[in-house]
Amino acid sequence: MKHIEENPTPQQNEAGKYGYVNADNEIVIPFEYDDIFVYDYTEKIFFRVEKDEKFGIIDITGKIILPVEYESIGVSYYIDSHNDKIYLIVRKGRKFGFFDSDGVMILPFEYDNMSSHFTPEKDFLEVKKDDKWGVIGFDGEIIIPFEYDWLNCYDYVGEKIFFTAQNSEKCGIIDLAKNIIIPFEYDEISAFREDKKTFLKVQKDKKWGVIDLNEKIIIPFEYDQLIFNDTGKKVFLLAQQDNLWGVIDVEEKTVLPFEYNDMKLHYTDEDDFFVVAKKGNKYGVFTSRWEKLIPFRYDYISVKTTYEDAFFIAVDNYKYGVIDLNEEIIIPFEYDFINFSSFHVVWQVMKDKKYGILDITGKTLIPLEYQFIDINYEFLDVQKDGKHGIINFAEEIIVPFEYDALYIYCYDYKTFVEVVKNRKRGMLEITDEGAKTLLDCVYDDIRITQENRNYKIEVTEWREEMMIYT
Repeated sequence: MKHIEENPTPQQNEAGKYGYVNADNEIVIPFEYDDIFVYDYTEKIFFRVEKDEKFGIIDITGKIILPVEYESIGVSYYIDSHNDKIYLIVRKGRKFGFFDSDGVMILPFEYDNMSSHFTPEKDFLEVKKDDKWGVIGFDGEIIIPFEYDWLNCYDYVGEKIFFTAQNSEKCGIIDLAKNIIIPFEYDEISAFREDKKTFLKVQKDKKWGVIDLNEKIIIPFEYDQLIFNDTGKKVFLLAQQDNLWGVIDVEEKTVLPFEYNDMKLHYTDEDDFFVVAKKGNKYGVFTSRWEKLIPFRYDYISVKTTYEDAFFIAVDNYKYGVIDLNEEIIIPFEYDFINFSSFHVVWQVMKDKKYGILDITGKTLIPLEYQFIDINYEFLDVQKDGKHGIINFAEEIIVPFEYDALYIYCYDYKTFVEVVKNRKRGMLEITDEGAKTLLDCVYDDIRITQENRNYKIEVTEWREEMMIYT
């Protein structure tokens, strides 16, 4: 079927409602929805629409596939050179059902949870019913009976599909034919891959080890903990034995000796990580190649990353500072506390009970003169001389310092500030012109709710509730 229109995009009107007008300027979907998401596949285009927290499906011609009456709709699809397989997993109330892309019900609403799998071996659904998990075909045929506390499917290339599962507090592995691959005698079990080989990290009698799918022991059951890195590269395992940590590979060769009091993985992206280790009372850092990056001379280390760089908040002689990958000092060790805001890429620092903000290079943005700072998007809730106000990153005063407390509520289209003075509450709105008063500080309680672009403020005064602003 040829596309009616390439890359259809929903539009939003001034009232904040979504609809869809095609290239011929025809209203295909009326502007009455809170949100619209486009699904554009080779053979089919349709829209998931939301209205009053309910969902439905409309096709590219405006035909209603599913009415807007469901709690959630998820799309499951598999696309190859021959055909598109598109199905809908739909929740109504607390139950899930299964539909085709034309809105025809395949399975009724009688499942507590549901996820789909498209595999060369068979297409199937992992489903939960009456607190037990099982596997059924897309036609509802029971493949694996509902007798497991949980199931987790593994579909590795070159191997048959298998499931880790728990039954009566013990874990094992079964396949689609209900054959028991690994007997149900382990306390915990999970799978990982290296060099196209599948390994199983398992716990038995409170000790961890590694076996293969033939239950051959690869790493003996003598470790208190095993943590494997999941980067798609060669697998290493952080292992704890006799209260000390080290690193081994799947052949149990020692990569780092068991001489560390603690170890933690810190992923920088999907393919790389750092390991922060503690030796005695000092912390250091290893790279993913197990090279020592930061020597063991710090009282504490925490990894912080941006899209381009990695930094380390460190503590030396009870003072906080920041160093880079070369252990060059970015922020000197003179602060009582440092925190990193990844959203704004700035450092929040505290010294002698005063707070300020530095940029990523350590340059001062907000001086150390505030008793409190809380970053809330582009606004800073700050306290000075015992009173709260709001400033921006240019240190311009948005809300004057005259309140005992305040709470910033940032919505898509408006920003409100609940303010407290002499134990009474009021409400401000921040606009491009500054802050304007909506409600004076005379109320005992204030609640604000949002529905689309409409906002409702309810207040309580002397224990009587009333609506006072919309």
